[in-house]
Amino acid sequence: MHGYRENDFYSSEAEKAEFQKKLSQGYVILDKFILHLNNMSKQPLSCDVANDAKIQKMLDLSAALIGFIGEFAPAWSFRRWYLTQLLRQNAPVQVLEQSINREINLLTDTMLKYAKFYATWQHRLLLISQIACKLSASFYESVLAKEFVFIDKILAMDGRNFHCWRHINYLKQMTPNLTFQNKLTYPEYLTYLIKEDFSNFSAWHERALLDAFDTSEEIDMLHEAIYTDPEDSSIWEYYKHILTKYTPLRLLKTWRTGGSGGKSSVYLMFSDYVTRLKIAECDDSAGEYTYECVEGDALKTPSAYSRVWKINGEFKILTQVTIYAETYGKCTDVFYKRLVSTDAITSDNKVTHKFVINVNGVNEKNVVDFDKKIDQTIVISELNFIDQLLKIEPNSMYLHLAKIFILKHSRENCMNQITDCYYKLMQLDTARVNYYKHENSLSQITARLTEVSEHIDISGNYLSGIPYALSVKLFGCQSLNLSNCGLTCSTVDGWHIPLIRTLQILDISSNNLNSLDTLTTSVVLLDVRGNPLNALKSSPIFITEKLAFEFRNPNLKIIVADASNDGWDWAAYAGAEWLCTIANEALCTMTNLSPLLANYLTRLSGTQNLLIRQT
Repeated sequence: MHGYRENDFYSSEAEKAEFQKKLSQGYVILDKFILHLNNMSKQPLSCDVANDAKIQKMLDLSAALIGFIGEFAPAWSFRRWYLTQLLRQNAPVQVLEQSINREINLLTDTMLKYAKFYATWQHRLLLISQIACKLSASFYESVLAKEFVFIDKILAMDGRNFHCWRHINYLKQMTPNLTFQNKLTYPEYLTYLIKEDFSNFSAWHERALLDAFDTSEEIDMLHEAIYTDPEDSSIWEYYKHILTKYTPLRLLKTWRTGGSGGKSSVYLMFSDYVTRLKIAECDDSAGEYTYECVEGDALKTPSAYSRVWKINGEFKILTQVTIYAETYGKCTDVFYKRLVSTDAITSDNKVTHKFVINVNGVNEKNVVDFDKKIDQTIVISELNFIDQLLKIEPNSMYLHLAKIFILKHSRENCMNQITDCYYKLMQLDTARVNYYKHENSLSQITARLTEVSEHIDISGNYLSGIPYALSVKLFGCQSLNLSNCGLTCSTVDGWHIPLIRTLQILDISSNNLNSLDTLTTSVVLLDVRGNPLNALKSSPIFITEKLAFEFRNPNLKIIVADASNDGWDWAAYAGAEWLCTIANEALCTMTNLSPLLANYLTRLSGTQNLLIRQT
């Protein structure tokens, strides 16, 4: 297995015979453990597990079995059950402390031999978070102090052990005020681990969590690491983090829309996810406000995450408003939040941000910007540093990507340099040519969209979707042309067009879409000509039902499709009740159309065999 042959495991026949002997003994212990466990399950639970001979026998068997199979979860589960029963039966404190110390010693001995067993790390965590914490504070602190000594030993063996780093993150949440853990947060200690191995992604990540550091010193250390191994991805991830570290939550754009009965709505687009929103002051309003969390095409509950929020109210002129946006701060590793349930992990880690904005104005910035400590002098210096390395390593993909990253967020017009880097990457990394085409198109489109207009045409660009950063730029437009962009169903899935709530007309003609299941948007007119839509190739019996599912947007009034180019059965569709053919001369006579929709349909007057749904 994995390239090893059976003979590779043994240096001699004697060693092989010794292993087979231990294996036989281990299976005997396993059989005894299972037999005793089955017998115990048929008998009533002892009222004094600490002095029950059968249970003590099981503890001995489980310890021996763990020595044979360190990741045998049932053995650890039994030992955890035993400790839990001691707590439930109010065993003497001395018995509890001795049992916990014995368990920690067994874990430590096992994990120093086998440091990457999930079962042992899980058992250790549960022992600390659910059992040891129930005893006195002094005993609990002594247990935690031993934990950091143990962690030091594990990291000395392997500084990249991700199990250990996860354990560290959990302990730091459990022990925010204990002084003996400080060694694990000192930059010097992390620097030592990084210099031992520049590929220590975990140490780089932990260093990124430090609240204070000297930017120039960090960059100097990164330069040393980059010179050593410019193809190490962990170094470049931290490099980008340093340049953008303390970027706060920002309000990227506001947009006000009118409503009926004096009511109106204000859309707010943030740079990160917001969990709660509240207006503190408003200089011109009446009545109550309601808040809607907008994500995808659905309006979710205010407790959900969203980067786009909608405020409804009776606003008159509304020039200035003060709002508070709440986000989550640092939190425990998701793995541990799912694994344990303990009061030691508090949910009170939210951060509140205050914004005073002019709602009728436009607040727009890059979604990602440089850290406030990174000035233009540092940007120029880093570009020179990258250019010097490119002279030595002209075919390094990481260097080209780093240059693009810096150029995108600099204040200069660098589109030609960015495009040159992407063309070079297409030559170096042929497996990701389409990705680089997409990113290059996005860069050009974003640079071009300096102002929002009613009609935006970005057709003919290669796009694999509409990311959030671009949807911010597009918010406010009413008609969007995405024709001939190479869109497929896989690229449509997850795009951010639904966040553009001002959009009325969407042209996605001449793409490669065969389904619109994931295209949920609030547009009124949808142009799907030149797409091989499967639903429109169904039999007349199912066409109405399938189309109703595909176009399940209640706001959608008109679907424009070219029947002749897609091989549809024209006679079948003409018979559907809600479908009708519109002759060229009748396009402009459709009733109840806004000028925007009427103008769009007028431009189609020369097209033959249009299939239009009008509701």
